[in-house]
Amino acid sequence: MEKTFKTHLEQIEILKAKGLCIPNVNEALKILNRENYYNLINGYKQLFLDSHSPECFKKDATFSELHSLFSFDRHLRNTLIGYFLLFETNIKSRFSYRFCEANSEVDAYLMLKNYNLQHASAHLLPKLLANFSKITHKHKYEKRNSNLKHYLTSNSHAPLWIFVNFMTFGQIKLMFTHAQSSLKNKVAQDFSHEYENSYQQKIFISSDMLDSILHATNFFRNVCAHEERLYNYKLALVPKTAKITKILNLEPDLVSKGNLFTVVALLKLVVPRNDYQSLKNLLFSLFFHYESHFHSTTFDHILQSMGFPEDWYQLI
Repeated sequence: MEKTFKTHLEQIEILKAKGLCIPNVNEALKILNRENYYNLINGYKQLFLDSHSPECFKKDATFSELHSLFSFDRHLRNTLIGYFLLFETNIKSRFSYRFCEANSEVDAYLMLKNYNLQHASAHLLPKLLANFSKITHKHKYEKRNSNLKHYLTSNSHAPLWIFVNFMTFGQIKLMFTHAQSSLKNKVAQDFSHEYENSYQQKIFISSDMLDSILHATNFFRNVCAHEERLYNYKLALVPKTAKITKILNLEPDLVSKGNLFTVVALLKLVVPRNDYQSLKNLLFSLFFHYESHFHSTTFDHILQSMGFPEDWYQLI
């Protein structure tokens, strides 16, 4: 059925008719003027709906609670994106170093022969390399100065260690996935050594495990970057995590569901120890700040939606 335009006041009356408590209409109007109604209400109402009458809210659910969950999710995204970017910088640096070490040609990353063409999704490579050419062309002729533009004024191609800074996370993920096995193993070994040095624990991170971590973080990073709902997001295709859970000494069920706890746990293997501890502390503070904001649902219920067990801080 086609939706007709509703003013904010009309939207508030509809919410009231469905049982949502809105004692301060002026405050609700201010929020709806700032935030998209669809993103706020449709995106976060699920926890506050009556299980016996899903078109109505629980009798004690409030607009303030719904907005608190919306705000909590925004703070969650803003917290995690920094650590996804930290890993992104790390993998770009390590991969470009190992790739240039193995391939002497400046434009080696643009040559199909330097990739694993037997991979099941190798058909994606021509489009990936074509996109690299588009990036080069764009930066060569745009007015804005950049390191890439500066290099291209006197060279036809930029080396990967420069070009990698202009690639997306998804592109570096595809490059790693389709790289030669020996190269992937070296990059994975680099992360193994960093973990060993940080935690004084000898481990083995395989290229397959690193592939799984890249898969998970890529999707969650995009959710954060595009300001989509994060707290109960789940991966449609969950990567293999059995070997990873053994390293992290976690129950397989905690990491295998593809939820937010999954990706937070995986980050421990690829983010420096001090940074990972900072992430844990920020999450703990965020949870503590918001846990008193809800009464028609419990904050434990919200944590369960995220996949976080009660003793999550100690476990990871």
